[in-house]
Amino acid sequence: LPEFQAGLQLFQEQGLLASKEGVRLLVKAAAAHEELGQFEEAIKEYKKARRILEIADNLQSKLGMDIVQRLADAYYELDDLESSEAHYTEVRDALQANDSLITESGGALLRQLGDVQAELGAQFQALASYRKAKEAWEASDCLKGIEAASLLANLATLEAEELEPEVALAKFEEARKIFIEADALDTEQATDLLVNIGTQQLRAEQTEAAVRSLRKALDFFEGENLVESIDGA
Repeated sequence: LPEFQAGLQLFQEQGLLASKEGVRLLVKAAAAHEELGQFEEAIKEYKKARRILEIADNLQSKLGMDIVQRLADAYYELDDLESSEAHYTEVRDALQANDSLITESGGALLRQLGDVQAELGAQFQALASYRKAKEAWEASDCLKGIEAASLLANLATLEAEELEPEVALAKFEEARKIFIEADALDTEQATDLLVNIGTQQLRAEQTEAAVRSLRKALDFFEGENLVESIDGA
């Protein structure tokens, strides 16, 4: 961090801070603050970088949107969910305007936005973000891995209230399949999914299956590993 601060001072003295190189140095300094858990200081540096690009009418550039997304991440770490959502939304709108939203990175952004909206209790908006994220990852052939499995689990959780239990179960099973493929059944996210599956099985009056699912979730919470199938004995 001291070397970045020295560099920023030098750029300031030479009138170079408003250059592209100066912006990148501000971003590196902010990232160094983040690594130290100094998120308020990081936000100050990101805001300086943002302002320079705004003055240059270049905020819509790839670098500009990267800074806005970094601001969203930092605000999230400070539990300022409203500011985080506003910045993620700004990036989403910029990507959409450039026809760049239905991509792998666009899907990741939408998933993050959906998570924040869900935490804010904005379920309708979160549902729309999760659905768009799924669309983006499917179109990019990257609906795989634990992040995709968690996305599908979150999406199914929001949709379940409006669905018949059998339909909801099918959606949770879609998420579970990806957890299995990612070899990630022994994770907290997969365990939460088991609880949701058990709940839907109870709704569908599949009592024995529900008991098995919930017992296996309890095993994890007690420090034991989950088995690979919720259908076995």
